[in-house]
Amino acid sequence: MRTGKQSWHIVRFNQLVGEGDWIYHQAALKLGFSDCALRILYTLWEEDRSYTQSGISDATCLPRQTVNSALKKLVADGYLDLRPIPSGNSKEIIITQSGRKLMEEAVTPVFEAEDKAAEAIGEEEWDAFLKTFEKLNRHLQEELSCIKTEVMR
Repeated sequence: MRTGKQSWHIVRFNQLVGEGDWIYHQAALKLGFSDCALRILYTLWEEDRSYTQSGISDATCLPRQTVNSALKKLVADGYLDLRPIPSGNSKEIIITQSGRKLMEEAVTPVFEAEDKAAEAIGEEEWDAFLKTFEKLNRHLQEELSCIKTEVMR
């Protein structure tokens, strides 16, 4: 049971984060992707830079195994390719020609929808929201790092 005086803020925050996840989940389903596949394609299309599997995992905050499974399917479907990097055992993720076409048709509309939705919020509201969200994450990380580990044995 929650007892903190700010509990309802955290409860509502978690509900809103979940709602946002659900909105993107619905978009992924509509486009025929898993949530992870959409996040991978989104990240690759959003930034003009190369990624490795671990880089995508870090950028999306998704587990490496989940990213690996989604990448395998995207490679098998011909949307992405993996090219060995000479300086190690990592592989660079390459967007294929059909992957570029797919991203233009599927991911670009997601960007456009986000842009339209974001325009409804003023610059000052965005700045305050992001500053507050970052502050909460910093404090949460600090507080959660103090939790005892291995409670269940």
